[in-house]
Amino acid sequence: MYRCELTTAGKGSPLIYSTGNIQVSGTTGTATGAQTVVVEGKDTASVLDSSNLKCYGIPNREDIDKCGVMLYQSMSGDAASGTSTFTCQSSTISIESASTVYETAPMFFITNTNAVINLEGCTLTYGSSIFLKAAGTTGTNWGSSGSNGGVVTLNLKNQNIVGNFVVDDCSGLTINLVSSSITGTINSDKTGAKVEINLDEASTLTLTGDSYYTTLTNSKSDSSNIIYNDHKLEKYEESEIKTSSSSGTGSGSGTPPTKPSGSGIPSGSGIPSGSGTPPDLPSGSGIPSGSGIPSGSGTPPDLPSGSSPTKPSGSGTPEPPSGSNSKSSKSSSSDSSSNSQSASSGSDGDYDEDNESGARINHVIFFTLSIIMGLIL
Repeated sequence: MYRCELTTAGKGSPLIYSTGNIQVSGTTGTATGAQTVVVEGKDTASVLDSSNLKCYGIPNREDIDKCGVMLYQSMSGDAASGTSTFTCQSSTISIESASTVYETAPMFFITNTNAVINLEGCTLTYGSSIFLKAAGTTGTNWGSSGSNGGVVTLNLKNQNIVGNFVVDDCSGLTINLVSSSITGTINSDKTGAKVEINLDEASTLTLTGDSYYTTLTNSKSDSSNIIYNDHKLEKYEESEIKTSSSSGTGSGSGTPPTKPSGSGIPSGSGIPSGSGTPPDLPSGSGIPSGSGIPSGSGTPPDLPSGSSPTKPSGSGTPEPPSGSNSKSSKSSSSDSSSNSQSASSGSDGDYDEDNESGARINHVIFFTLSIIMGLIL
């Protein structure tokens, strides 16, 4: 945006809220209920070319996010996780003195993200003693408490800063000064997990209270560009910065898990393992005993000589068996007992023809005996 005039009102309504890449030049504006700029996630905002942005720095989350510029990751899915970047060149950013948080709001607040802040030739006006605060939060859903701090790199070029730097135990700060100056304290509570200070020969650090660092690099060999004012600038051991997994994506990569062994067919499914000839049926299976279907084949045994058939029970002369009924019975048996016929197919039909011949012989004998008995009586 170029030479725009911006106005916002209400909580959570900064002049610029970046979930992409926003650049303003020669732009003015006032946010009466929020910050001047908010950058979320892996996104950027730039204020350039004599822009003049004002705000009241009113927080949207109780007293947590009161500030002039905030860089953070909200975990809402609006912006990908990564490094938030803010750049200000030859412009003015201020928290208005009429604001209720003028005396307590830091100029910069960084939480639950990595961040880079580039300042060159800017005028920064605020009423608190805190220039920059990198810290975790509780009750915001911005990452997990205790591991949702801010890890920020502040690059100063031709920039003069008056104020203090606050870093908590889950945050880190790196300050690079090029032809710049800082007057204030750095990590006075000795809580920062990592605090690195790098000065070139043209830069100065003036202490207004005890300060602590984990790494200090000074291009001026005699360190005369550090003004202690009877305060100490002391080194201590760096600690690990605990960070939230704010991307929602598991860390690491690699090969997916190996497919479990086995065919996927559950045991006992009825699908036999292996291949080949099925086993022989056990003896006596499939054909019930006494089924009336004789095993084997051939001619039935002859009747014993001299034997007389037993007279059937009942009165009167028995009717000779009907051949048509026998044939019908045979046909019915053939139709309804196909399984039994298949099991005894080795007889080739001989068994049925011999039965019919024997029936005729029995009929003749029985009829002759009936005549003889009638003559006697």
